[in-house]
Amino acid sequence: MKYMLKGSFSVISTLFLTQVTPIIATLVIVRMIVNTVLSTHRLASYFSTDELKGMGTTFIESKKADEPLPPAKNADLSVEQVQLEDETIPENSTSRYQSADHPDEPQNSLLNNHSNNAKPEESTVDDVENPTNSTANALEITNGSFAWSSNSEQICLQDISTKIPEGKITILVGKVGSGKTSLLSAMLGEMTTVSGNVKWATPNQPIAYSAQAAWLRNASLQNNIVLEEEFDEERFNMVIDACALQPDIDILPAREQTEIGEKGINLSGGQKQRVSVARALYSRCSVVILDDPLSALDVHVGSRVFHQGIMGVLKKEGRTVIIVTHHLEYLKEADHIIVMENGMIDAQGTYWDISTQNPDLVQIWKTLIAKEDNEGEEEGKDDNFEEAYLQMEQKPGNVDGKLVQDEEKEEGSISIRVYWLYIRSIGIFFFFGLLFAVIIKQSFFVAIDFWLADWSSAGTLLIQNKSRNESVSRIENQAVLTHYLNGYIGLTCAAVITALFSSIAHVLSGIKASKYLFRKMLVNVMALPLRFFESTPIGRILNRFSSDIKAIDDQIPTNLERFLWHLLLCLSAVLINIIVTPFFIIPILPLLVFYYFLQKFFRASSRELQRLDSITKSPVFAHFSETLGGLTTIRAYKCEDKFFEQIVDKIDYNNIAYLYLNTINRWLAIRLDFIGTTIVFAATLCALVTAELHYLEDGLVGLAILHALKMSTFLNWSVREMAELEMQMNSVERVHHYTELKTERQLKESMMAPVSISWPRSGKIEIYKLSVRYADHLDPVLHNLTLTIEAGTTVGICGRTGSGKSSLSLSLLRIIDNYKGYIKIGGIDISTVSLAFLRRAISIIPQDPVLFGGSVRFNLDPESDHSDEELWEVLQIAQLDQFVSELPEKLDSFIAESSENLSMGQRQLLCIARALLRKSKIIILDEATASVDMETDSALQIVMKTAFKNSTVLIIAHRIQTIIDCERVIVMHQGQIVEDGDPKVLQNNDSFFAKLVKASN
Repeated sequence: MKYMLKGSFSVISTLFLTQVTPIIATLVIVRMIVNTVLSTHRLASYFSTDELKGMGTTFIESKKADEPLPPAKNADLSVEQVQLEDETIPENSTSRYQSADHPDEPQNSLLNNHSNNAKPEESTVDDVENPTNSTANALEITNGSFAWSSNSEQICLQDISTKIPEGKITILVGKVGSGKTSLLSAMLGEMTTVSGNVKWATPNQPIAYSAQAAWLRNASLQNNIVLEEEFDEERFNMVIDACALQPDIDILPAREQTEIGEKGINLSGGQKQRVSVARALYSRCSVVILDDPLSALDVHVGSRVFHQGIMGVLKKEGRTVIIVTHHLEYLKEADHIIVMENGMIDAQGTYWDISTQNPDLVQIWKTLIAKEDNEGEEEGKDDNFEEAYLQMEQKPGNVDGKLVQDEEKEEGSISIRVYWLYIRSIGIFFFFGLLFAVIIKQSFFVAIDFWLADWSSAGTLLIQNKSRNESVSRIENQAVLTHYLNGYIGLTCAAVITALFSSIAHVLSGIKASKYLFRKMLVNVMALPLRFFESTPIGRILNRFSSDIKAIDDQIPTNLERFLWHLLLCLSAVLINIIVTPFFIIPILPLLVFYYFLQKFFRASSRELQRLDSITKSPVFAHFSETLGGLTTIRAYKCEDKFFEQIVDKIDYNNIAYLYLNTINRWLAIRLDFIGTTIVFAATLCALVTAELHYLEDGLVGLAILHALKMSTFLNWSVREMAELEMQMNSVERVHHYTELKTERQLKESMMAPVSISWPRSGKIEIYKLSVRYADHLDPVLHNLTLTIEAGTTVGICGRTGSGKSSLSLSLLRIIDNYKGYIKIGGIDISTVSLAFLRRAISIIPQDPVLFGGSVRFNLDPESDHSDEELWEVLQIAQLDQFVSELPEKLDSFIAESSENLSMGQRQLLCIARALLRKSKIIILDEATASVDMETDSALQIVMKTAFKNSTVLIIAHRIQTIIDCERVIVMHQGQIVEDGDPKVLQNNDSFFAKLVKASN
């Protein structure tokens, strides 16, 4: 060789380079350790919580129930001791049991005459005889006290002693908040047994459970009823008939194969309840528990479900049935009655026992039943009316009945629009400032390397001069050292400062982008029409707001910073090698071409796999949401293993895409290592050739080889991070999709009617030739309605499920828009009023009460516009003042998420109180008192007449008592008004309403 290359710089730089990757890896590992510790603490906290013990496992011999039950006593429990909970309902029943009384009876004889409308002879309340107590007990509770958690000091149920007769009908009754649902939960093992015993005759048996708030899965109607059991067409048809579901099935697009939206969102409350009851009937569990199954059903359908379903199917099969109901007219059908009061059993026994021991209580029942106009009708009475009332027109629709469509999935490369959206979400100037900071940072690092190379060459020159005995003064040597050292320190400080600012800027960019996109998506989703939520699983929406926003918030900024850094490292390595050794351009060009096609192929594959990973996460979220919402029913049916298998399958399916993502990363790493090794070899060879042909400073040679080594290390990272960045931009793409979904029709400022802040001054409603539909491709649900309701009028609206009652109320709120006709409120067409202004002017109390996690005060007055005196006033009207006054924090007492610490009736009453507080000119009550006992309902009707005297009130109800005293009644059928007038006039002629009243009498 012509020159001996001194490698001091190369050696030192290489040693430094060997430390870079471990240091970066250490930072990543530290972050992972911190996340692991935090996650472990959260898991440990979850795993350390007490588990439910489930139903009692103590086996008791079947014995006669002649032993008298201990007498129940009234007790003065504070309301804080009576925190009640409603359970949510999934739909899995997987076990089959033959009838306890008829184990060998074939399925087709379970209900020999299920299509026959005849019922056993009805006896009057006074004619009920004392049955002989000679049956075995299915369940025995002795001196039981129960709380919702083991560390809770609040006892919800106290001194409970009862026996549930096997193969008989047991009915639980009591006022709102008396502990009926809590007692069912205690039977199911959902509560902590503080004292006493709960003994089932058959421990750990599956129980068919229909909760108060019906919960349905996102599956077909048939699958919701059959679940995991083998399909038996004869039994299925029997159950459909018993639950009066056939008319509803006839109007569904694909009949029983029609897909039911998540939580049954596209069904009415009554339809959801009947599907839930049908599931219990179809199962072969020997014990059936029904929590208020008739609350949302009209008179005819409720009577049919009770007599043909409960009495006709369950009792004839010899199954043990426990029912909670507010329909006192069915008490005479019960074999055993339990009366709850303040978390204790007030009375129990047969109807004859109670009428003998507590005649005053029975007299109260008779009074309430008489006031209710004897809502329990005898099926078969007025058959022609029943047939006409149930007959409905079948609506054409999508023949496959599919409601929830597959999640959208883009194909091909990420659109430039998506990248531009992300840049705009950061801020254009901010983004280019960020890019400039990264370039400056890398420029300083390259300058440091050049400075070190020059310093190394200067040091080598001093050593060579000294070796040739040339005089080198100490001052000159010190001057060189000081010059390069000061320069190195300055460049290093500048590089550190720019690196710090660059990192901070990347973090801020992520926060800015995620805030902007999250807010934009949230605003748009909140304005989407009802149809979107019917056809979109909640897990799919949660996936966008959690996983995708997390990627935008955290992963994209990190990968963007690393990608830009590694890309500039690789570019600077190529440029330095070309500058130092021009021959390097010869081998690098074909290697870069190979690299381009390699990364292109890898990016295409990883991009689609990332999309699959994102899409397959949604079913996991949806299944978790469904399962958590229905834990009580899942445990009752003993379906935990099946649900566990389902979630494992969905997670495995999601992991397939994730594993393939990691696999192709390994595939890429092998090929990029090959390219990197080739680049190092080419750089070294070119340096040697250049050194042979020309003089080349050893510092520059070391610099070129050092950057070639860097390139081999970081080329792999730059490609992977570019691919990961593109994969994570898929999250921006998915969020962007939700920001562009078509929202409810919004008006431009110029199109809005000039309305005052006090609009409407009167609650007059004018409807003219109104037709509405839920979507453009669907048939109308209201046909050519013309109606005028004067201000201050109380109007009752009745009609069978699906007749259009709720659709009319949704039209007033423009939740569904009209495509023909108009609605005027206070003389102004509501289509010219902004949605926000319109909906503030109307109060609606829905069939499914909605409360939020927070204080009682917040749920009544979320905007804090009213005084405490006003809050207590409306609570008194809603019959809740005593309940709230006995809570520990009174108005500031906490209402749990999903209102789990309130009964369904208490939730409905709280919603009524909230509507009372707003003093709207128009009030809509959609089955607002369906889950309230008759006595409370009667009291509410009286006080609401005074409270709403200045408002127009629309009452949608199934109970005749609720609407019989209205000034006007509207009867709807198939989306049209068939009758309209004074209820006293209508019930005195041959009208639909008169037949309804006649049938209920």
